[in-house]
Amino acid sequence: MPDDLQRGEISHNKATKKRYEQSVIKAQQYIRDHIDQDINLDDIARNCGFSSFHFHRIFQAICGETPQDYLRRQRMEQAANLLCFRTERSITDIALSLGFSSSSNFSKAFRDYFGCTPSDIRSPEAMKKNSKIGIIKSKYGKDFDPSALYPDFNVTHNQEGIMDVMIKKLDEKNIVMNASDKGYAEDGIFTAWNTLMSWAMQNAESYESIEKYGFGYDNPTVTPLDKCRYDASIVPQENWVVPSHFKQSKIPAGNYAVLYYKGTGEMNSAPHMWLYGEWFPQSGYEPDDYPLFERYLNDVREDGFVEKEIYIKIKE
Repeated sequence: MPDDLQRGEISHNKATKKRYEQSVIKAQQYIRDHIDQDINLDDIARNCGFSSFHFHRIFQAICGETPQDYLRRQRMEQAANLLCFRTERSITDIALSLGFSSSSNFSKAFRDYFGCTPSDIRSPEAMKKNSKIGIIKSKYGKDFDPSALYPDFNVTHNQEGIMDVMIKKLDEKNIVMNASDKGYAEDGIFTAWNTLMSWAMQNAESYESIEKYGFGYDNPTVTPLDKCRYDASIVPQENWVVPSHFKQSKIPAGNYAVLYYKGTGEMNSAPHMWLYGEWFPQSGYEPDDYPLFERYLNDVREDGFVEKEIYIKIKE
């Protein structure tokens, strides 16, 4: 094959793959936006401009799970988080908000998935050790223990230097984002940052001058690590020309609960769950739907530890 034809074919294949990936991202967002509704494969495929026959295969090839599996997983993961962190809501209310017709149907689906009942989530000490492990283990190879949703985390006496929660008012910020293609896996996160910072350092005065934020959209206690979504993000200067392969978004203005953390560089969800499960219920504030994010104050690979601020937007 002539070189120019081969290059053209490679370029076409890359463009097609990119289009498919963008369609899958659009489908995932559609599912999350309509999680409380009775949606089916045709609805999802139509929204992305594909036939259901082809889209089912495209989605599974890119995501490693079918659209139906993705919808089921999103509902179950949201349910576990709501049961743990929104204890003022009844099980029936949570079931209806996630598109189930009754609490009994919800309880059956939840048990099939996690191997425990919604009530077990709210009373993890009642969990039996021989409880049947559901789909989360058989399909994703991940053990699930409801007690892990309630970490032993003391905000005032943590040996790594936790400080009190502060309320900070932020102005709107433009951000440039680059997604990890391996979820919360360390190499995926580092690769996302390497790509983003290689571009940023071509424009910035110094590493320290760049505002760096990490967005973690999922709870690794209930979500398999490779299915967790993570975006490395920076605040660009006004004159920077952003490449098209990066996503651009905004951090909305508003009040945020902010927790300072200094500790090991390992992924640690305990302070996040403490904020949702302990601090918010006692604070009188309510978390907004905007995703949790962190501002990184140092380079963990250079220093061997992480120093950061954890931000959760407060509902106005």
